[in-house]
Amino acid sequence: RPELQGIGYVLAITDNEDLNQLICQRWSELVGREKVFRCTATIGDVAGDPETESSGRVVWQRLPRPSLLSAELLRHEASVIASTMPMESMRGKAAALASMIGDRVEIDPQDGVVAEGDQTVSTLYLRRDGDYLLRAVQPELVTTSRARSMSQLFEEMVGLIVRAYPRLARDETVAELLDRESNFPTALGHGIAVPHAYSHALDTRVCALAQVPDGLDFKAADGEPVRFVFLLLSPEGDPEGHLATLAEIARLVVVESVREELISAPNSISVLDVVRRACAAN
Repeated sequence: RPELQGIGYVLAITDNEDLNQLICQRWSELVGREKVFRCTATIGDVAGDPETESSGRVVWQRLPRPSLLSAELLRHEASVIASTMPMESMRGKAAALASMIGDRVEIDPQDGVVAEGDQTVSTLYLRRDGDYLLRAVQPELVTTSRARSMSQLFEEMVGLIVRAYPRLARDETVAELLDRESNFPTALGHGIAVPHAYSHALDTRVCALAQVPDGLDFKAADGEPVRFVFLLLSPEGDPEGHLATLAEIARLVVVESVREELISAPNSISVLDVVRRACAAN
């Protein structure tokens, strides 16, 4: 068909895995089963099954959802680069997307590629340059609070953010945080809480940190008072980055030694050092 001239391969790369499979099924009839590829995060969903072989070869299964990666690329938190260097030499979190060995292209080279003779191997990498939490934390947003109530604590922490981002409406943001807290408590247990909200006044994620030596009641399931708070605010159009940052925080504080260091750190510099070391080890 004339309108299909120039189309050699088809890659279905949306968050909707069912749609990806449908796209591959339709296009496999036109360009051939061996030329259609799709993204999926479903473990065990692999190409080659006789019943689904027209659904396309599964690629990049180890990567986050496409919309998350798209948002990272737009914010320059990730980049796509071509290199002849091995993945181990890449800075940041790198994943091989495709390799060219001589005149042969291999999509999603999971176990690396082997060149024969004097063939040159050039690989296209997705490099995720930064951790979500570290990009959101700033030294001026770290404090030790003697607040006697949740509202006082939020006013103090949001106030720090307003100094750096004057467009942010302090009272409105505090009210939203309190409302969300009353409906969906953010205490993770073990003395940690992660209140969070979106704001149309921000164009980047921001996370304030507070030690609360006297402890505050956040209605934690384990009954423990909260002694360390991550307060996360994200742009309204960044749900993927917001959720990814929350997930990263949760992974950090599940480690008992990290929680203890955050709560007992002697100053803000030490708090930031704990966060950086924990992120690097995560």
